[in-house]
Amino acid sequence: MNAPTIPCVAWGVASAAGPKPANQDAWFVVEPDGSSPARRGVLALLADGVSGSADGARAAREAVRELAADFYAAPERWDAAEFLPKLFSRRHLRLCATEESGMSTLAALALEGRRAVIANVGDTRVYRVAGGVCECLSVDHVHTQPGMRHVLTQALGLAGALDPARRVLDVAPGARFVLATDGVWAVLEPASLAELASIADPQAAADALVCAALSAGGQDNASALVLTVLSLPVHDSPEDDGALPARLAPGDEVDGLAVLERLHDSPGGRVVRVRGADGDECLLKTLAPRLADDEAALAGLDSEEWLLRRFAGPGVAEWRPHAVRTQRYLLLTHHAGATLAERRERREAWSVPQALGLTGKLLKSLAWLHGEGVAHGDIKPDNLHLSDDGALRLLDFGAARVAGLIEPVRAAGTPSYMAPELFCGAPVSEASDVYAAGVTVYWLLTGHYPYGELEAFQRPVDAKPVPPSRYRPDLPAWFEAQLLKAVAREPRDRYPSAGAWLIALGRGDAPARPSPAKRAALALWQQIALVSLALNLLLFYLWALAR
Repeated sequence: MNAPTIPCVAWGVASAAGPKPANQDAWFVVEPDGSSPARRGVLALLADGVSGSADGARAAREAVRELAADFYAAPERWDAAEFLPKLFSRRHLRLCATEESGMSTLAALALEGRRAVIANVGDTRVYRVAGGVCECLSVDHVHTQPGMRHVLTQALGLAGALDPARRVLDVAPGARFVLATDGVWAVLEPASLAELASIADPQAAADALVCAALSAGGQDNASALVLTVLSLPVHDSPEDDGALPARLAPGDEVDGLAVLERLHDSPGGRVVRVRGADGDECLLKTLAPRLADDEAALAGLDSEEWLLRRFAGPGVAEWRPHAVRTQRYLLLTHHAGATLAERRERREAWSVPQALGLTGKLLKSLAWLHGEGVAHGDIKPDNLHLSDDGALRLLDFGAARVAGLIEPVRAAGTPSYMAPELFCGAPVSEASDVYAAGVTVYWLLTGHYPYGELEAFQRPVDAKPVPPSRYRPDLPAWFEAQLLKAVAREPRDRYPSAGAWLIALGRGDAPARPSPAKRAALALWQQIALVSLALNLLLFYLWALAR
């Protein structure tokens, strides 16, 4: 196992509402014990909910909790200096996409190896205390005009682009850091702040800072988090997990895992069934050998690992930790069953009730991912596994997009399942996932595609989809209407989300028809167009006779 890179720290925190009726500050500290395979370091977070927003307290609480979850799901090869600010952006976009979400500042201190990574938005500060002096390491995102210095220019959930401040510095044993909201630092004089922050015991220092701020007449919530580095690991960062496995034939061994069976081997990747020393079987997934030097493909494997670790759930392939990992691969829980494509190839017929059940399971998983800002990007029967116990799981997140954090590193999807806008360069989205889900269910029921099968070199033609009832007369009219809405060419004509389709599915709803007034207006314009066409043909005929 690679040597752990976790500093040993002591810390204390104090937070008080002050004269305000509620405390909208939130904090979070994580000290890994070294047993986690993630091998990430210490993380300290402090957020200040903006009181004038819809729900600042909730925004602050969710900011620290969600960012910590995102941080510790990160693969070891991800550099905290690069991805920590992106996690801020991801949280910002999630808040902006939610109605009545609230706003919050956020400051983060990550200690990994022998360095510190600081990031912040808003006016919650990070200080380094040394020699009786507090050095501010963060940036205040506020207006600079007199009288406006308390007005934020950046915050999580505040409309507009987010550009978190970032700083990276080396640390040594004995280093002292302080995270403080403006309810503390804006009230205390710099000398007083430095004196109190230098108190040896971190908890006593945090208590003293908050007490002094409120005693000095502070009118805001007051929070301080004080952290001292006690010791550091020998190495600055974890070693690389190495190259791709060279051989994966039955009988081979990888990090103590015995290869039992090849399940998938393609130009893009390999999947084999393996058994550990404890007798437990799981799946090993890695890239094809030809991609050993393909940085984009390797980055995609890391991104998929983050997604599987972060969004573990019943509808997603389950990532498995492994104590010893010297090569680059993912371990997944093995479930007896087959993909929907494999089941179709076995000529397993899907009744309408079965198809409705599968559609509901698929939409439920997609709705959950979409709610987290994740678009799968490659929904198709090959990437949907139906286990023998009836559970449906999404596979292969190599084309997934996470707003603010991950952009697909390869072409999104498989041509016959790709929404038309993707061929024009649009990013994968909830709407394109809905389209792919619609095509998937259509194919499972009929064995055909709504617009015909597309090869890799082809582009979709401008035509109407073939009604699935042509192949399946037993299909209810309301469900046929839902499928046709899901595979509409224009994103605006589809269900706006998987959740919206799921609700309609549960009700057995057909998409609403235009109102009588709209239908009458459409009929009128159609009649006008026909008359205009007839007149033009008549004029052309008379002109031809005159010649």
